[in-house]
Amino acid sequence: MVANIPPPKDDSIEVFLRILDERKRHLDFYQRIKNDWQKSIEIYIKHKGNPEKIAALDLLLYTKDEDEAEDRKKSLIGLYSPQQGKTPHEILSKMRREHGLICCPSCGEAGIPGTLDHYLPKDEFPELSVLLLNLTPMCFECQQAKGTQYKTNNGSKKYIHPYFDEVTTPLYKITFQPPYNSPKFSIVMNDDIEPDLLKLANEHAIGIDLTLRLKKFCNTKYVHLLKSAKRHRDKGGRVGLGEIIEILLQSEEDKSINCWEAVFYRSALADKDLIDYLENGDLPDNL
Repeated sequence: MVANIPPPKDDSIEVFLRILDERKRHLDFYQRIKNDWQKSIEIYIKHKGNPEKIAALDLLLYTKDEDEAEDRKKSLIGLYSPQQGKTPHEILSKMRREHGLICCPSCGEAGIPGTLDHYLPKDEFPELSVLLLNLTPMCFECQQAKGTQYKTNNGSKKYIHPYFDEVTTPLYKITFQPPYNSPKFSIVMNDDIEPDLLKLANEHAIGIDLTLRLKKFCNTKYVHLLKSAKRHRDKGGRVGLGEIIEILLQSEEDKSINCWEAVFYRSALADKDLIDYLENGDLPDNL
């Protein structure tokens, strides 16, 4: 939702082959599934994780019955929780800790995302449970909201993929409905977004419960803005408040063009009546 981020530095196929080489148990199963497993990974990479182009492997084709298929499904999912010293334990640890992000790439909320989300869920795609390009940094709130969803009701792609989908422009904005001493907030998509991205961004926003979460943020952020306006006026500031907000916006956009603070300041600047109120209107007494 925020912007695309650099993919993992380690090569996904090389890591897959190392994982496979370390297997000591169920070797017959892994030999039977190896070629199709690698093809599945290559298809994922070719189609950039698009679930409309990717089908889960049928584990019954590589096992003798449903019980064994269920057991091997657990084995595949278990690869995501390797013991220390096994591939990809250290790689996953670095992906969680050393991604360099200071806001969630899924929603834009400030804070260092500390978990990895399976873009295509491991319960349905166990063979992709340790595919590095299927693992994306995400905040806890987004992960809880997304759950195991990955398609819309009509079977199309539901979520923006932070490694593959190009997001280089502001996706959404906030509208401030007067009275400005206590406005109501609405979250709307920008009109100039390319149609396919606009459709995907809308689905993504619904899936991570963006509107409700961002409105709560706005309630708190707006109080801070009112307090800043009061302090500025009390000190007889010579620089217009709009210019100060512009500076704040530039700083936030360095984090991400769609982080919540950037969206808030950009939207405030676009509302000339709001800026006039902050500079000249009657601010609330209880600030």
